[in-house]
Amino acid sequence: MKIHGKAKLAGTLRLTNLAGLKNHQSLITFGSHQGKFSHVYGLPKGWHVTYTAHKLELVRG
Repeated sequence: MKIHGKAKLAGTLRLTNLAGLKNHQSLITFGSHQGKFSHVYGLPKGWHVTYTAHKLELVRG
């Protein structure tokens, strides 16, 4: 997903259909962001969410 401008992140992120994930996968890109998701459901074991200045990524390890 690509968001032009500022993304306001909050609430729950529910992930489904994650077949074929790479070890480092961008999920959302944005110009900037405010906040974070308070809950993330559906991540495979050993994966976590990382927030950078311009993207939300799923990272293995």
